[in-house]
Amino acid sequence: MAKTFDINRFMQLSKWSVYTYKKEYITTVTMATVIFFIILFMRFNLMGLNDVIMDGMETFSHTAVGLLMFIFSISGCYLLNNMKTKQQRLMFKLLPASDAEKFLARYLYVTVFWIVGCIVAYCIADVLRLSLSLITGHGMQTTTIPYFFTALTNTVTFNNVNDTADAIFSVEMLMFTHSLYLLGGTLFRRRQFVLTSMTMILGTILLAWVASWFVGSYSFNISTESLKGFVYFIMCLLPVLTAAAYWLSYRIFKRMQVVNNKWINL
Repeated sequence: MAKTFDINRFMQLSKWSVYTYKKEYITTVTMATVIFFIILFMRFNLMGLNDVIMDGMETFSHTAVGLLMFIFSISGCYLLNNMKTKQQRLMFKLLPASDAEKFLARYLYVTVFWIVGCIVAYCIADVLRLSLSLITGHGMQTTTIPYFFTALTNTVTFNNVNDTADAIFSVEMLMFTHSLYLLGGTLFRRRQFVLTSMTMILGTILLAWVASWFVGSYSFNISTESLKGFVYFIMCLLPVLTAAAYWLSYRIFKRMQVVNNKWINL
């Protein structure tokens, strides 16, 4: 097995991944298309809300973009979805590529490929909705696709965010959450999403309790300036924690064996 990262070998591995997992990918996009179609049809056809075009479609488009962000944040849980069985792990581990190439190929698959697939699924679902409206004699409906891409562009470029610090903090929180789910996806062998979510919830409750006890015990005088300083400290800490979670995820991935513990990949 190769030890160093080679871009040509990585490209070959990516092509192999696309060919090998294309059935899974098509199934995922098809399921997303069906879900988006049902939601769109119920929202704008069955409920008769097509006349309320501007507000309804803009609100729904922002909701759809929020769903994309949620999918991205939890996508790391499915990094090792192709290594569920012993045979699958053996096949993937024996590929003539380095661990870094395998890790990056899987990472791009569950992040970039999934997000692109969801965007394509949304567009297909809306076209199907419009086509069904024409076929059933309900006339030409208004498409939500321009509203969706406007909302997506505004979200990515932070067009509606006036404070730069808020935009940076939002990105950091998204990437930190994503890195935690990525770590959970590599650490846990089963029920990665459930176990990672439960761990994050329990960790948040514990941190909140410790912070509450600490503030109450020492009677801190919390001012606006101290709160700003704390927020800036968190903004400096989050990239470090995110990088640490990524590094730990890769280290666990490298140490994975064909036969592992029943619940964790150690």
